[in-house]
Amino acid sequence: MKKWILLMGVAAAAAAVWVMWKPLFRGMGKGPVAEAYLDFQDMSSRDFYGRAFKPLKGKYGKDVSFEVVPFPMPLHPRSRRAGVAIECAQELGKADVFIDALLEFFSFTESELVRAAKKAQLPIETFSKCLAKARREENLAKKLEGYRKSGIVNVPTFVLGDERITGSQPVEVYERAVLKVLGKPVEELKTYGVKIVYDPSCDVCEHTAYMRALKENFYPSLESQDVDCSSDEGRALMESAKSRAVPLYVFEKGIEAITSFPQIRPIFGDMAEGFYIRPDAYRFTMRVLDSPNLTGLPEKGSPKAKVRVIEFMDFHCPHCGQFAQNQLPILVEKFVKPGIARWSVAVYPLGAESVPVAQAAYCAGEQGKFWEYHDQLFKSQTHRHGREDLLKVATEIKLGMEPFKKCLDSPAMREKVQKISKAAAELGVNSTPTFFVGDLRIKGGQSVPVFEEAIQQKLKDKGPACRKS
Repeated sequence: MKKWILLMGVAAAAAAVWVMWKPLFRGMGKGPVAEAYLDFQDMSSRDFYGRAFKPLKGKYGKDVSFEVVPFPMPLHPRSRRAGVAIECAQELGKADVFIDALLEFFSFTESELVRAAKKAQLPIETFSKCLAKARREENLAKKLEGYRKSGIVNVPTFVLGDERITGSQPVEVYERAVLKVLGKPVEELKTYGVKIVYDPSCDVCEHTAYMRALKENFYPSLESQDVDCSSDEGRALMESAKSRAVPLYVFEKGIEAITSFPQIRPIFGDMAEGFYIRPDAYRFTMRVLDSPNLTGLPEKGSPKAKVRVIEFMDFHCPHCGQFAQNQLPILVEKFVKPGIARWSVAVYPLGAESVPVAQAAYCAGEQGKFWEYHDQLFKSQTHRHGREDLLKVATEIKLGMEPFKKCLDSPAMREKVQKISKAAAELGVNSTPTFFVGDLRIKGGQSVPVFEEAIQQKLKDKGPACRKS
């Protein structure tokens, strides 16, 4: 029995030593080591990890050791704790599954780190002890200082042999570095054609910046050709894609062979010529041929204003709240009060719990106090609004409570919300906030200059060149 206990003790001690020394042996016997310096509170690092690092590790992991090196940036103080947690997971031999679990979180609080460890099935007691060691963060800080002295100052940075690639690049750029270090032939990248159907009369429907982003992040060897939307070819491509918006990006067949295509497949639609980028996935200003014509919406401004802006928003949408409190007041002062534009709001609930809130806001509008209710709701956006919250806001802005309650429960108000939701879906609105400045669609709470340019475009506009007469 004593001998057995002694053997068990030796085994336990050996396991502890292996956990301690294991990081020193990572990559040994597996050839070159590819290091990815990442901060998982940085969106580019998250994008790189899912779009490039994991696919490359899956494809070349037998020949190259792919390692994540925590590199927390100064703007992300909680990333340092996440970096320590990743190192602990590496020592336990479960870095990959831990990072996958960690990416479900963003704040990286202590409880989130432990929840990620549990999801990755790490031994929680060992992990927690590792995380709690006093000198872990100090040691990580010393490593960061060394990395910076070697010239690594930003994320993501990919280091393999003599290659050092900074920034989120197309997968092919990293793959060529892997092939080079393995001594395998590096072929010239195949060029794929992209036809961009655009409206030459729309100065704000800029399409070159998006093309540049595609080359920098999706595939570097894309060759674009502009096609006027009023030309026969432009009309034919729009018809084939069943698109009622420009610019329209049409990719030739064969791009499905690009390494990162599966990761971004959801943004593409299929057409006879190949693939096109779906309008609802496009985040720049674009011209729509079927602009919304909704009536009976609450609005600010004169009905005689030359430009009408319709905002699709949800009271539970954080970006809508930020826009309402930051950009909207500036735009109201500059364009609505002088009578240049009128601002209409279509409350578009994206979830079931947002439906009663939309109804309540419209009911406040029945008493001429939509905007007071609107502003008060956004002030209390830190939580979801239940019925009692909706009644409380109504009391605070001195609504007639009996008419308000009756309206809140009325089928007519439910039908109004459903009608707006149907119109939003038909227009391809799938996120909030989304704006229509006349027939110009702006997706997301963009900066004030983006709206200024769109309003100025509409003041001089004669309509889209590609609309059939």
